[in-house]
Amino acid sequence: MEKTKENNSLLRAFLEERQLSQRGLAEKCGISRGRLQRLENGQFETATYQELKQIAQALGISVQEIFRVPVPEGPPNGVHLRRHGEDALQYEGRGGGHRIFSLMSPREDFFIGKLFLSPQNRIPADETPRARTVFLQALIGTLHVELNGKTYQVQEGDRLVFDGPTPYVLINPSLREQISLLITSPAFPFG
Repeated sequence: MEKTKENNSLLRAFLEERQLSQRGLAEKCGISRGRLQRLENGQFETATYQELKQIAQALGISVQEIFRVPVPEGPPNGVHLRRHGEDALQYEGRGGGHRIFSLMSPREDFFIGKLFLSPQNRIPADETPRARTVFLQALIGTLHVELNGKTYQVQEGDRLVFDGPTPYVLINPSLREQISLLITSPAFPFG
């Protein structure tokens, strides 16, 4: 699918609706005007969660609302091809110890992405993605998941599914980056 102004201008629509300029939003959320312009043009590939949270708070919306992507009109079979980088999102955690990269446009019913966790690092419970259901599959390395007082060791190829509202901690015990497939349902896992 080719990017169009219609599916890239949601941030612009929020600005217009609130009669707010880019400069006004930049001042309100503490993000440079140039950076806001890139995000307004749909370049979310390197957006950090902190930036998205600041923008959402300044606009009085949730982070999820920034990514409401309408399902494009398409063939009757419902198949939509997205090219690399289209509607992508990269969330970088506090301290840069982990990042989550979306594999599809964030939706309200589910999210699919890759979780990258730096060597010997952890994601505390207040930063782990939340949803009704969380699915993790270790793609590279070993992942430890602390959940309900128990530690689950998820090795390459292993899958772990659990109720996401339960607080949990993710740990990479190894000396190399750990990569997992992350699927959450029904909600977008940030914010």
